Amino acid sequence: ARPARRPAPHPASPTHPRPPTMHTALYRANALFTAASTALAVMAMATAVTDLRLAREPINVSASLASIDGIEPARGGDRAWLTLDASLDARPLFHWNTKQAFVWVGASFASAGAPRSDVMLWSAIATTPRDALIAHKGLRIDYPFALTDVGGGLRGTPFNLTVAWQTTPRVGAVRSGRVSLPGGVFPGEYAAPSEEARGDWE
Repeated sequence: ARPARRPAPHPASPTHPRPPTMHTALYRANALFTAASTALAVMAMATAVTDLRLAREPINVSASLASIDGIEPARGGDRAWLTLDASLDARPLFHWNTKQAFVWVGASFASAGAPRSDVMLWSAIATTPRDALIAHKGLRIDYPFALTDVGGGLRGTPFNLTVAWQTTPRVGAVRSGRVSLPGGVFPGEYAAPSEEARGDWE
């Protein structure tokens, strides 16, 4: 008996197009891209989870008031000048997934015009563990008009100092923390600061 013949393939026509070839260069490139994207996503997730286990806090965090250099009326309110001493060891924040650490010293106070004010006085960026060992005496305010109360309520007002940090990872979520420390009390009367205390902002 003769073997049965296979039916001839249907000729391509508008109503019966040929099936697409599944192993074209575009198909292979798409498969490679999908596999690579999936692998990178898994690696990124694993890195983020590992970063949570490596999270640390700075050590030897301190900030203190060296002097209150003056307080005077400015822009319809009170403006003060301070000199600070600050130190912290932020090296524990660094590991293989840390890109940089942003550190700043601030002040917080409450006045009649504002129930709570948080201001940044000084800041630094550390990109290596060597830069993360911070110890400064006689810090001047980095930002002009940082210690200003629009309602004129700084005189005789107590304030606290804050040392805060924020780490930026290569992959994962930004982490931050802060420590609040005793500060002092602003003078009850106006006293003009020295030219050295004013710095280059005037």
